[in-house]
Amino acid sequence: MKTVADYVREHALFDGMDPAQVEFIAGCGRLRRFHEGEYLTRENDAADHFYLVLEGRVVIETHRINQPPAPLLTLCANDIVGWSWLIPPYRYQFDSRALTAVRTVELNGQCIRGKCESDNCLGYALLKRLTSVMVDRIHGARMQLLDVYGAATPGADPLP
Repeated sequence: MKTVADYVREHALFDGMDPAQVEFIAGCGRLRRFHEGEYLTRENDAADHFYLVLEGRVVIETHRINQPPAPLLTLCANDIVGWSWLIPPYRYQFDSRALTAVRTVELNGQCIRGKCESDNCLGYALLKRLTSVMVDRIHGARMQLLDVYGAATPGADPLP
């Protein structure tokens, strides 16, 4: 049976990281399951955790006035959910909901922040990896917006 440390070592986010740092991070984790429809994070709640998705699918959603939530992104195995634990004021910016049964490693953000404060090399290594994820997500959102707004409407006048 695999341990939290095994899953953390195998996750793409930590690929190439110093093994001692990865073990340090794994010490802040636990295995966690979510049922279909269950929320991993809720917008504006305290961002105390983030999740390494091991299996299943998770949708990132945002609220709309008088409408159902808008899906922004679907995540699956080897993705991460919830980087708000890293950025003050440590509040989730979006909802994340299990579309299927989901298995994760839940990592305690407060625990990891404390370890990063005491080990700047660990903090820098983790920050580089997480900002790379953030940039990928921003590019994905940009491409989605271009697809939604960039489709030409037949007979419409082009913008000047």
